[in-house]
Amino acid sequence: MALKTYSPQDILVSIAGLHTVQGYADGTFVRIYRESAPFGMRRAMDGSVERLFNKDEGYKVDLTLAQSSETNNILSAIHNVDIATKAGKYPLLIRDMRGQTSFFAGTAWIEDIPEVVFSNGMETRTWTFACTQAGLLIGGNGDVAAIESTLLAATSFLPVLTDFGIFGR
Repeated sequence: MALKTYSPQDILVSIAGLHTVQGYADGTFVRIYRESAPFGMRRAMDGSVERLFNKDEGYKVDLTLAQSSETNNILSAIHNVDIATKAGKYPLLIRDMRGQTSFFAGTAWIEDIPEVVFSNGMETRTWTFACTQAGLLIGGNGDVAAIESTLLAATSFLPVLTDFGIFGR
């Protein structure tokens, strides 16, 4: 059985391709989740079941940084520009560089700023991003063949391609 390796230092978060996030907090530092489930179920009185599809493709991303992280400066500036101009939207990329897990949002913005707390210890700052036009691939950390890696990456972007009319509806 092959040895698999995960390294928190190899999680890349890139904002607009211009800033690589640094200074993560200990513990959970990246959280990616959908705003709503893509499929639901409704049961009729006779016991029949309907499968319901929800097209909402919105994601949320929480980044938890140490209060000393210089990325807090960048995110605060981006948020302040967005408040003033309403133009603070950008692509967001998150990738496990030692594995196959990756997330890309064509449009992301800071939805909520962190609560600011000071204490006699190192505190954290959790930034919440809203994301659309997104694709998520949840992969492992073992070695995969090139064809498998390509297939996994391509299938993660099928919902985005559908939005642009490139793939069937």
